[in-house]
Amino acid sequence: MLSSPSTHTTIHGFVVGPHNRIANAASLAIAEDPGNIYNPLFLYGPDGTGKTELLKIIKELIIKNHGCNVVLVNCGQFINHYVESVRNNGVEGFREFYDAADVLLLDDIQKLGTGRGCREEFFCIFNKLFNIKKQIVITANCSPEEFSTFEARLTSRFSWGLVCSIGIPDFETKVAIIENKADSLGLKLTREVSSYIADSVLDGFRDIENVLKALLKESKDGKSNVSASFVKKIMRGKSGNKGVVSVESILKTVSVRFDVSVSQILSKCRSREVVLPRQIAMYLSKRLTKMSLSEIGGYIGGRDHATVIHANRKISKLVKRDRGVLLTIKKLENEL
Repeated sequence: MLSSPSTHTTIHGFVVGPHNRIANAASLAIAEDPGNIYNPLFLYGPDGTGKTELLKIIKELIIKNHGCNVVLVNCGQFINHYVESVRNNGVEGFREFYDAADVLLLDDIQKLGTGRGCREEFFCIFNKLFNIKKQIVITANCSPEEFSTFEARLTSRFSWGLVCSIGIPDFETKVAIIENKADSLGLKLTREVSSYIADSVLDGFRDIENVLKALLKESKDGKSNVSASFVKKIMRGKSGNKGVVSVESILKTVSVRFDVSVSQILSKCRSREVVLPRQIAMYLSKRLTKMSLSEIGGYIGGRDHATVIHANRKISKLVKRDRGVLLTIKKLENEL
């Protein structure tokens, strides 16, 4: 597998690129010295960007190097465990299970937003573990400041250690991820094929994995070279017709229409020539994709959900009073 100078693959098969380099380094640091550095470690970013994979690597390394009691649980499991304990009058057992952890890894904590009782239990567990220097790692799809339904006393604790964002992988990193995953599945991909997949509708690890598994299933033996035409056929079948609209495809289409580069749209540039296409890209992403506002903002230059809301309101008003903008939006939607 060829790799870009900006990417590398760890011994665990985890591809490190510009989007996750700091998160990966922080994860390795706490695996080396749990409880004494970056505690808690809060990792956030869009779905499918490798947060869960990092938790698994942390667990594996800590158990191997320290023999600790590591509890890795996603938020859904945590909630179900709590509800079941309440139902069976076993809340004390629930508390004892988590209090006994040397390391607690909780995935997708934003899902605690609907359960105040669960949040209260987690608050108590967090305090107890933190006070005795037990390592805590939390993942979410947004930053602590965006947890509108969480109590401030809880979200403030998320920032006591290190808060680290994970972005959408760039094109080169996607290619490396695709080739690494294909190797693990026994699929032989040419650079043309892996580049085609990276350049299409894929936004993260899950989409990449789903397409590669579909290719594996459809290919005759799973070991032969997969041609570009074969990949296109499979991906057309998965998407139904013209293909699923992604933020990436929106960015590319908008950049061509306005004659600005995607990197300019993602940058912090505030000139009107860049701000308008950036806001239109956010507007179209909200209309045409299933991504959350935080995910859209994270993809488009690491911005927050409030920026996406502002862009959507701005373009919605422009569409009503500026026929030129309206026609541009319609043309872009037709192209997409």
